[in-house]
Order: sequence, then structure tokens, then C-alpha cells
Amino acid sequence: MTFDELTEIEPRLNDLRNALSGIVTDTTYHEWERTRLWYTEIKPQFKQLVGFMAENPEVNNCESYDTAYQEFCRVLEI
Repeated sequence: MTFDELTEIEPRLNDLRNALSGIVTDTTYHEWERTRLWYTEIKPQFKQLVGFMAENPEVNNCESYDTAYQEFCRVLEI
């Protein structure tokens, strides 16, 4: 499943990714700050949307988590 397919099932993933885009384009954020942001603010929300802790059974699996995780790492450039 692609990230776009995931967002059709769970649109809040796309909302969260779009919120990150503004952070990444802000050049004052260094890699370590983006990594900290991922673990402290984004990942708690992320885990509720995709993977084993997701409410939606269609995205409650490892494959969905891995696909979304790779996309978020790409956007965060970490």
C-alpha cells in the first residue's frame, strides 16, 4: 500500500504530514531538532493513526506503519 492509499483510509495522516512540511521548510530547524520533534510531538499522534495502536483496523498493521514511517522520515529529512 502506498502512502496516498493510506491517506485515503486515514486522512489525518495527510494532515499531520502537511503540518510537518512547514517545519521542514523553516531553515532554523536542525536535524537534531526535527528528530526531537518527531519523538516528542509527532510520533505520539502518528501511532494513534497507523500501526498496531491505530483505531482503524485497515491501517492497524506493520506494513502500513512502515510505509507511513518512511514518508514521515522523508518529509522530516531525518
